[in-house]
Amino acid sequence: VFTGERRTFSDEIEHAVRLLNNSNIAIYPVDARGLIPDPTFSAVSKGSANPRTAGGKSPMQSIALTHDTMHLLADRTGGRPFYNSNDIAGALRKTLDESHVSYLLGFYPAHNEWNGKWREIKVRVPKPGVHVRHRIGYIAFEDKKAPTEKERKLALDETLRSPLEATELVLAARLGTTGAPPDKIHIVARISPRDVTLTKQDDKWHGGFDIAYLLVGASGEPAKLTSDGMDFTLNKDQYVRVQKEGFILRKTLDLIPKTERLKLVVRDRPSGSLGSLNMALTGVPQVQPAQEKKQ
Repeated sequence: VFTGERRTFSDEIEHAVRLLNNSNIAIYPVDARGLIPDPTFSAVSKGSANPRTAGGKSPMQSIALTHDTMHLLADRTGGRPFYNSNDIAGALRKTLDESHVSYLLGFYPAHNEWNGKWREIKVRVPKPGVHVRHRIGYIAFEDKKAPTEKERKLALDETLRSPLEATELVLAARLGTTGAPPDKIHIVARISPRDVTLTKQDDKWHGGFDIAYLLVGASGEPAKLTSDGMDFTLNKDQYVRVQKEGFILRKTLDLIPKTERLKLVVRDRPSGSLGSLNMALTGVPQVQPAQEKKQ
């Protein structure tokens, strides 16, 4: 039943904008409908006896709301909206042209007022006739409080049970087995440094991970959970290497009977961010332990 009520998506849009800005992604939305005439002037439209008192929302109001959302996403991320034009190919060309050259600017806010209010950003260049496209501001939200140990453990357990992958941390891994029949599995995993929380102190970077390996057997067979963790301190050379190569984890586990898959979950200790991989063991190659150590 239609009640005439409208749902707003301001919270969802704000969350999306923050994720996009954290990833340095500018949005260039294109309305694929092209030029949209006012449908109330169509010859087949019945219209309204009195447009001023007609109830409900006009078609043009719905279109305007869509375009407002396009403007919001573009302005808040440094992009540009395209609508009311049949030149969609031209809009895509302009988007690609603008992405060819960009500059990365950074600053530290000095206001120290993280009260949820809007803060405007202005970027000016001395050259006349130049238009700078950038995000127009941000909402000064207070940083989220670090999750408690209970909350972190609950999130880790939920991720282990979930059929979906956690993607806050980006993981990649390769597996190998030894023995005939295979009795051990060797894991070499890479954690992307992009979303890992590192705290700098005295020219060193500190952080840590919680790690869980879940071996799952055939139906009816008990699963085997192995928990691990690490705290680390990086000097400058190690920090530079990690930014290029990522964090490398190595682990050897004893297989359980009829092992079918391995689930790897990594949690960033300072922030609670999670990443996971669910890997089938079908076709996993045999490796020699000595070879694995050299990698």
